[in-house]
Amino acid sequence: MKKNIFFALSLFSFFAVALFAEVTVVNPVPGNFANAQTLVIESNADEEIYYSFSGADPLSSGFAYDGPVLLDVVGNIELRVAVISKDLKQSEIKISYSVTPAVVQNAEHASFFSALERESVFEYVAGEKISVPFSLNYAFGENRNLSIFERGKEISISREASNEQFVPISFSDGQSEWRYVIHVAPAQAGILSRRKVPFEVVDWTHLVFTDPKMIYSLDGSWWYSSRDEVTLDRSVVNTVYFQSADFSHENPVTKIVLPPKPALEVSRLYGGAVKISVRENPSANNSETHSHFEYQISSSPLARQRVVSDGLYSEVLLDVFEGDKIEDRIPFDIFFDGVFQGTLFAFIELNRSAPNVPAIRLSTENYYSRENVTVSASVAKNLKLFAGISDAIEIPLAFEMPNPAALNFSEPIFMPYDGKEITLFADTEKILAYKISFYSEDSLGVKSATVSRTVIVDKYNFYVDASSKNAEEDGTPFAPFKDLSQISKIANSNEFSRFVIKGEAQMGSGEVSLASNVEFIGMNDAKIVFPETCAILMKNAGFFARDITMEKILKNASSKIPRASAKALTNMFVFENSAATFNNCEIVSNFSGDGIVFNLSHSALSLEKTVVANTAQGYSSVLNALGSNVKIFGSRFLCVSDTAVCVSVNGGTFELRETFLQSSARMARIAEFLGASVVLEKNSFSAQGSRLANNEELIYKNSQTKILKDFGNVFQ
Repeated sequence: MKKNIFFALSLFSFFAVALFAEVTVVNPVPGNFANAQTLVIESNADEEIYYSFSGADPLSSGFAYDGPVLLDVVGNIELRVAVISKDLKQSEIKISYSVTPAVVQNAEHASFFSALERESVFEYVAGEKISVPFSLNYAFGENRNLSIFERGKEISISREASNEQFVPISFSDGQSEWRYVIHVAPAQAGILSRRKVPFEVVDWTHLVFTDPKMIYSLDGSWWYSSRDEVTLDRSVVNTVYFQSADFSHENPVTKIVLPPKPALEVSRLYGGAVKISVRENPSANNSETHSHFEYQISSSPLARQRVVSDGLYSEVLLDVFEGDKIEDRIPFDIFFDGVFQGTLFAFIELNRSAPNVPAIRLSTENYYSRENVTVSASVAKNLKLFAGISDAIEIPLAFEMPNPAALNFSEPIFMPYDGKEITLFADTEKILAYKISFYSEDSLGVKSATVSRTVIVDKYNFYVDASSKNAEEDGTPFAPFKDLSQISKIANSNEFSRFVIKGEAQMGSGEVSLASNVEFIGMNDAKIVFPETCAILMKNAGFFARDITMEKILKNASSKIPRASAKALTNMFVFENSAATFNNCEIVSNFSGDGIVFNLSHSALSLEKTVVANTAQGYSSVLNALGSNVKIFGSRFLCVSDTAVCVSVNGGTFELRETFLQSSARMARIAEFLGASVVLEKNSFSAQGSRLANNEELIYKNSQTKILKDFGNVFQ
């Protein structure tokens, strides 16, 4: 059974093939698609429509069209549509397209397409939300050039919208294109009914009486029977009276008022929608009796494409999806008191195509930055600009930075942007990835696509890998340093520096003076090699090391030793008014003369799960502390020389727990405490080859020393 199909479609919102004035093929269109296409034809007259999709003659081997139908075929398709008008004229059009099904790998895409394919068209009610996956791009209508596709987002039409339309929409993942048809229906249709009267108003000024069984009177004139046509002055109020031609005093007389010809008023609403209402013409000569008229508005059969749902409205609201637009001269039928008055035209310019996206400027050209990053954005002066920063993500220490696209950022909270630079700060404790986003908005509230930039700010971490093949060395994970020869220059230029070391890294020769906080972190059995002439001297700063081996080596006896300071030759670490922490480290030192691993002056030292072995040709000591605070836990010390004292503490505090101390020497002592406050708990002590016979001699303490705790200690 054939029925007329009416659609409300924007002039540019789909590819429309006009057969002649009354028929338009909405979908499919030429192209290559990844899904079967739905045939949608629009008609506003009483035509018979037939179609075939095999290239055969639709009149002899086709199907009658009575509504949207899914053409479930693949490959190259030749669609033929034949139309027979009421006067038996025939017309035909051919549309060639192809369908190459694509396997949808993305689960989100597959779920989205599945929802669209439940019916031949996707039923949509104004006000509902359609969430297009962000990883898809979409576009409306015939212009499916990738340059105008918009990034997936939540799209909708205003709940108050009066339009009813079939809207083709295309989606692309960059490889394939899918095309569907959305049927938009209003949340509430027109509720005013049309009144049946025995006359017609033609072109506003002509009145035709249509019922010969009635008699008529115009503006109180003589009664007369129906005749062909009466000319009206629509600048004034006209009144039509009619009653049955069969005379009777009981026959009711009906009065119909024809008000002056009004005008259409088109206003734009915030958000992009357009409101069409009817207003009285100020030039009309209204009578005092009818000083105000409440008109109704409806769709018109004169429209090439219907734009309003069935029914009468006091006003019409037209809207489109984000990314779509209407630009057309559209007719509307005007009613008063349910009676048709005439047709008025209005040019509708409804554009929800996204405005230009903002231009973003960053102080760095790369997504990885060594410094704090400043960000700014600009857009055309007639657009508002909004900015939002997602919660920063902490990036683990590694020699490979993650792909920014793989980072799962939170949704930003957007605020109006004042044009000032925004600074993305580095953090001394973390590597931070930032995502900053901008969008523009026009005066109607239509938003552009959101543009974002992701940047990793890593100001304080420097990477060292001797096996790096990169010819350049800038200390980044992409071009790491091959040694630690620049440590002083880098560390003293920053308030904090962290050196991430992989493999074996060589220190430079000489005294390495540090006045800023420094941290060493080892990866993959990392090791720092100190030449015999090298020592770290830290003043008024902090030193941290974990998961790393450090070794001070002696040159061959035949090698000439370069000149070096006494501190460099007799110490490995010198801390003055500083704080140092070692965790899970292994420290091996060798001295050609006297040698001390940790030499502290008014400093703080913490060692945990750390092994220290010191060999010296003269005097050997792991720790020599003056006026300092020392805490050692779960560690192991070994001193080997002719004279060895594992720890020597003069003043300050000293806490030793669950640690093994061993001295191997002719004159070996475990510890010397001079005026210190000492805690010894659950430790093991050993003196190999020592001439000192008793425990008191192995651990010497003067009278000013306070032993605060001595528990569970064992001498081997």
